[in-house]
This record gives sequence, structure tokens and C-alpha cells, in this order.
Amino acid sequence: MQSRNEADLTQYNTLKLQSKCQLLFRINRQEDIPQAIALAKAQGVPWFVLGGGSNVVLSEYYAGAILHMHIRGIKRELVGQAGNADNGTSDLASRAEYTVGAGENWNLFVRQSLCEGYGGLENLSLIPGTVGAAPIQNIGAYGVEVAQHITGVTVYDTLSESFTLLKPQDCDFGYRSSIFKRHPDRYVVCNVRFSLSKDAPYQLSYAGLAEKCDASIAGNHVNIGKVISNIRKLKLPDPAVLPNAGSFFKNPVISFTQFNSLKKQYPSVAHYPEKNAVKVAAGWLIEQAGWKGFRNEKVGIHTEQALVVVNHNGGNAADILHLAEQVRHAVLEKFSISLEIEPVVLR
Repeated sequence: MQSRNEADLTQYNTLKLQSKCQLLFRINRQEDIPQAIALAKAQGVPWFVLGGGSNVVLSEYYAGAILHMHIRGIKRELVGQAGNADNGTSDLASRAEYTVGAGENWNLFVRQSLCEGYGGLENLSLIPGTVGAAPIQNIGAYGVEVAQHITGVTVYDTLSESFTLLKPQDCDFGYRSSIFKRHPDRYVVCNVRFSLSKDAPYQLSYAGLAEKCDASIAGNHVNIGKVISNIRKLKLPDPAVLPNAGSFFKNPVISFTQFNSLKKQYPSVAHYPEKNAVKVAAGWLIEQAGWKGFRNEKVGIHTEQALVVVNHNGGNAADILHLAEQVRHAVLEKFSISLEIEPVVLR
């Protein structure tokens, strides 16, 4: 484990917010985690786990310890052989169990699993961040949530001071939430286990996706992943070019009664079915409230996707959060719907 004092975090967050922390620990092995936490406690400071920095708003100074996650490794275990009944030959195993280190790049893992013939994660292509952040946020896109493919999460439990494997039912997954997000001071994700299949069903029901996938593309997980990546490239800015944290607002879930009232006034409202409720597209709400493409001197809303807050001219956390609050207020005033932000705010 490597450590530094008064470390610069500007390059460790995709909003490129200028930030420093009191202590920075590079976590290379899961055994580094309890050691880093013990050192932070010994100095009487809080600690926070940082992965790719794509879902966080950093303050200018964090008076605590950052555990920067670098646990690597992708292990694949083949489960069940796909055979040919006529000649008895076996082909690629029908299913694979992947165990992936929390510090691995999410998109690179998705691409590897697809190239190895195993589908299920193609709709989550090109989402920025690390594998360890995926279960915390229960990342999702185009009708798929990562929880659908997780079979276990190895964590360091600070309460029991031990490493343990949590099953999916223990993770309490919800829309952009999990037990890890609700109890960030208790669990540190070390690795994640996924079950992927050569014959995983294709999820093309999301609005506009089926139209972009002809018959040849729709029959291939790799090709669907490429389509998803191209869509994201067109709609979402590259953080390396225009600093951003991806989707900044959650899609609000409202009651049928509220939705029916909204639809009467706005027949074109973008929405998606949800169990016993309706999920409304936050981007549509923000655009209708007049904020799409807005820019002030430092920060703004992306011109192509109203969910994305951009830092185009050296804004800080206060600038980002002030703009987010303005947008939330405008949507609440116009639609009586309250938006929640997705990123974690570290003060």
C-alpha cells in the first residue's frame, strides 16, 4: 500500500474539480483496506473509497483519508459445456462466472466479457467508472441493471472487521441504490462476481434501441454493445474532453395518479414502466423546464443530454451544486416533481 499526504485529487474525478485530501492511500490488495482504515482512525479522520471518480462531487479540501481503489484481476470460471448432440463435440461453455477486482475499469471488463462470448452486460457498455462502483450505485442503462447479473460481492465489513461474501439478496439492490450506498462507512467492495451467459436474452425494449438494431445486430451481444457505445458517444460528452460526471440526476419514480395528471397536461412525457409506479425521464423534465444547453461562466447543462452537468471552465463543487439546485427548483416548480442527484457529494 502506498500513501501520500496532502494529495491532489483533480485528476481522480471526471468533473475535474480541483481538490485535495489530507491522506491518500493506494489500495492494491484487499488486505490494504483494514490497514488504511486503521491509519485513518489513528489520526482521527474520516475515510472515503474512491474508484474512477465518475460519480462524485469533490470539495476543494477533504480533511480525511481517500482509499483509492486499485484492486485488479479478472478471473473467469466456465460453467456447463454447450454440446452438439449430433457429434458429441463441445463448444464454448454456456455460462461463465467472472470474479473481478474492484479497481478494474468497468467498460474494459464489459468489452472483455463480450469478446469472450458472454452476454448480459452489453447494455451497460461505455459507462465510466470501476467495477467496484457498479454494485454500489446499481448502475443501469437501456433497460438493464447490473444487479441482474451479480451473484456475489466480496466486501470488507468494518463492523465485524472481516472479509465476507454477500449474496445478491444481502445487497438490497434498488434503483441506483444498494446496501453499500446506504452504509458507506460499513462496507468496502473488494471484488464482484457476475454470471454471464452465451445465450443471455437481448434487452432491446428501451425506447429507440430496437430501431437501431437490425436483425443481424440484434442477434449478437458484441454488436449490441457497439450500438450502445455509439449511442452514448453521441449523447454524452467524453469527460476527457468536457469534464462531467455522466447522468447527474436520477429518473424520478411517481405514482400512477400523479403520472396520469402529468400526461393530461404533457401527452409526450417520456416515461418507463415501474412496479406499481411510473419512472419519468429526468432529462425530459429538465429540458421542458428550459435548462438543456444552459451555461454560466463556469458550469452548465450539456446541449445533447439534459441529465449531464458539465464543468466547462474550472468550476468547483459549489458551482456544480448551485446549478443542480437551480435545476431541481425549476423542475419542482413546473411539474411538482422533486429530482435527486446521483453523485456522492464529498465535503
